[in-house]
Amino acid sequence: MLESLTSVTTVGLFFSGPKLKMCQISIEKGIPKITRFDTYELENPEDVKRLDIPGGRSAVTSSLPARDVLVRQLQIKLSKKKDVDAVLAFQAEPLIPFPIGESTLENIEIAQTKSATTLTILAVKNELIQQHLEELEKLNIDPEVISTSPAALATFSDAMSSSKKGQPTLILHFGMDETLCVMAQDGKLLAEHTIPFGLSGAIHAFNQDTGGKIDVYDMDFSEEHLEQVPTLKQFVTKLKQEVSRAIFSLVKQHKGDRIAKVLLTGQGASLKGIESVFSEGLHVEVARPAPQFGQPGRVIQEYAIPIGLALGSVNGDEPAVNFRRGQFAYKDRWKRIKYPLLAYFALSLIVSGALYFAGNSWIQSELDQVKLDYSRLLRTIELPYTPFEQEYLEQRQYETPTDLKGMTVEQLFRRLELVQEKILQTPSPYELLPNVPRVSDVLAWLANHPLVTDPGSGRPLLNIKNFQYSMVKRPDAKKRSEKYRIKVDIEFTTNTPKLAREFHDALIAPNELVDPKGEVKWNTSRDVYRTSFYLKHRSPKPARRSQEA
Repeated sequence: MLESLTSVTTVGLFFSGPKLKMCQISIEKGIPKITRFDTYELENPEDVKRLDIPGGRSAVTSSLPARDVLVRQLQIKLSKKKDVDAVLAFQAEPLIPFPIGESTLENIEIAQTKSATTLTILAVKNELIQQHLEELEKLNIDPEVISTSPAALATFSDAMSSSKKGQPTLILHFGMDETLCVMAQDGKLLAEHTIPFGLSGAIHAFNQDTGGKIDVYDMDFSEEHLEQVPTLKQFVTKLKQEVSRAIFSLVKQHKGDRIAKVLLTGQGASLKGIESVFSEGLHVEVARPAPQFGQPGRVIQEYAIPIGLALGSVNGDEPAVNFRRGQFAYKDRWKRIKYPLLAYFALSLIVSGALYFAGNSWIQSELDQVKLDYSRLLRTIELPYTPFEQEYLEQRQYETPTDLKGMTVEQLFRRLELVQEKILQTPSPYELLPNVPRVSDVLAWLANHPLVTDPGSGRPLLNIKNFQYSMVKRPDAKKRSEKYRIKVDIEFTTNTPKLAREFHDALIAPNELVDPKGEVKWNTSRDVYRTSFYLKHRSPKPARRSQEA
């Protein structure tokens, strides 16, 4: 099933007698906050007209009365969820006093071990769900989730509780039509007991005693005041007995687990002395809800069930209980996400369009650069554009003439193929004459070197015994890129070994003759010194060649 709750705003609805209580919770900066709450008198036509339940992107959760929902605890000797789901209906059937085929079953996982799973099961007749939906339909309300008030109070207690994890909380809800005793732990419903009378019964008894002359919200449930209103005292005595039995039953079901906290909620929970009715026999302080969600404690207390319903679906969480399944499944599951989806697709189209135009612009700029490089290539290989274009069109008469700006990538590629053919057909020349120092240049350089001949007297300082000038490499038809490589070998003697060493250093130092990339060899045998080196290859100078021509 598609997650129905993907909104940040949720609404809880609860029927309290002839009234409909509504609470809206929104997430603001990651924190739940009550943004709206209201009570509508359904018997008042004017109140019904102003009924405005937020829809659109808000998730609406309504509540079935606790008296319509059966709550039981069940342990199944299985641990895998799919196995538990498969046998749940069969295992729960003995606990449900009406046909399971005519009811909707929900469950809350309480605990799990390696061999067993403990569940709280909730069952309601399908006809009651149908009646609830029809009642809401008259008010133009179509809830996405149908829960129940005990489950809502369990969720509410988890949000309000400051007790440690794993400790049960008792919620006593003094409502208009009924009084609920709910046992919850970590926001999960463990058990509940419904007492079929609430604040409306107390109001009726109080009016009988006072004749309706005193405001019912001035009722005082303390012992000294109850002596003055016998009918109300009788009602309170009966309520105390029922509450004590309910609490005893709930504690017994959970093997005497110590109650960490007792939370008092409901419209009647603010009346004077009401704690004495619910705290008898309990050794735990009865507390009222503190201000929270941006609202005072009185509002939190009175709207506890709608708040719990809304909190159960906040942040897109899957509600613990949802009777809208099967034949009652919510039909408009896309209600809230269709607008975000439309916005997403619209934004996707805008981004795609922007990327498309940006990409086209980039491709066009790259194509312009290719055309510029193409024109430079023609100039480099000395192919004038106009004659080359005419030659190209003569070979491909089917192609329509076009200028360079209007050419496509395919047209450029076809012209480049022709350029490549011409380049391959052009013979590749190589250097015929070596452009290196000649023998005479080398001898002249040696004769004028200050370490070979004394510049003042012209007396030779080195006695050259042997001089060899040899070509070790040269280009040819197979090695067109090869360079001329000239090696010089010199054998000499000297009366001053220091001059020989300085001459060796001069060969290694940068000079106009010796190639620094080549190896300079040196060895000595007695008084004879031998050295070899390579001559520099002089790059041709076009300007000089044109002058010589």
